[in-house]
Order: sequence, then structure tokens, then C-alpha cells
Amino acid sequence: MIFGVISSRSVQQNAVAALFVNHVQTSSNIRRIQRFFKEQRIDSRSLAQILLEMVVLSYRLDLVIDQTNWKFGNFSINYLVLSVLIDDKHRIPLFCTVLPKKGTSNGSEQVVLLQKFIDVFDADWIQSLIGERKFISQQWLSFLYAQRIPFYLRMKKNRLLEWGRKKQTSIKNKY
Repeated sequence: MIFGVISSRSVQQNAVAALFVNHVQTSSNIRRIQRFFKEQRIDSRSLAQILLEMVVLSYRLDLVIDQTNWKFGNFSINYLVLSVLIDDKHRIPLFCTVLPKKGTSNGSEQVVLLQKFIDVFDADWIQSLIGERKFISQQWLSFLYAQRIPFYLRMKKNRLLEWGRKKQTSIKNKY
């Protein structure tokens, strides 16, 4: 089924079912897919391992942390996602957390998400972590330093930084 999703470049059941190699009608394969997802609990750890084994990557990975939220009718959906960077345009999500709130995630939620990756693969697998400017908190940055994970985080140009013994200055004054 995973190969069907990748081959069809779709998660639509009819597109995936059409790629099954068997001698039954597509509608029968669609019912098989529906039963599979109804009766199976998909373990995120195992799924992440399978995905990384399917994609030939180097031992050291560039990870991307991101957050997405949207509305489905009156229902708010808010995900915190950790993906592996494949190339300039493609990422494969490995772990995600549904946030039971509106707005951005906090440092502890970010730590829990990255810890899921570390528990399965180890911090040594991480070559770098890339994130937006909303991923800057004392707890999060302390965790990255403690795990010795190199990171690249976008920052606002008016963010204040300390430069040696000088007083704080904004990034825009330095670059």
C-alpha cells in the first residue's frame, strides 16, 4: 500500500487501489484499503522507520520542524510536524503531533516531537535541524544545545542579540 501511495503520488484510495497488482476490481481493492485503516493502528515509530528505509538517504539527516494549521468547517486543525529533507523541494513527514489548541507550539511540545525521532533513530542521525522563527524558546534551544544538534532558525531582523561584551543589538545592525 505504501508503494501505491508513492507510485500514484496520491493518498486517494481509488488512485492507490488502481495500482494494486492483483486480478480483482478496483472497488474491491478500495474496500481492502478501507478495512485496513479501520482495523489497524499505525505505529508512528514503525512508519518512520519504514519511510526512511524506503528512501535511500545518508546516515546523517537534515530535519525540518514546521507547524501547520487550518480550519475544516468550524473545526481547527493544528499540527506540529517533523520531516526529513529530501531535496530543495521535497520533505517526508516522519512524526507529527496534533496540538489541541490554536496558535503556535511551545518549547515543551517541540522537545517532545524531536524526542520521538531521537528515541527511534538517535540524535547522531541529525546533521541539522531547520525551522522558522516561531521555534525560538529557551527550553527548545537549551534542548538542541544539550543534544548537540546543529540548527538553523530564521530570526526576525529586530531580534536582539548579545555580541561579546557589548550591549544587545538587533540582527539588522549586524547583517
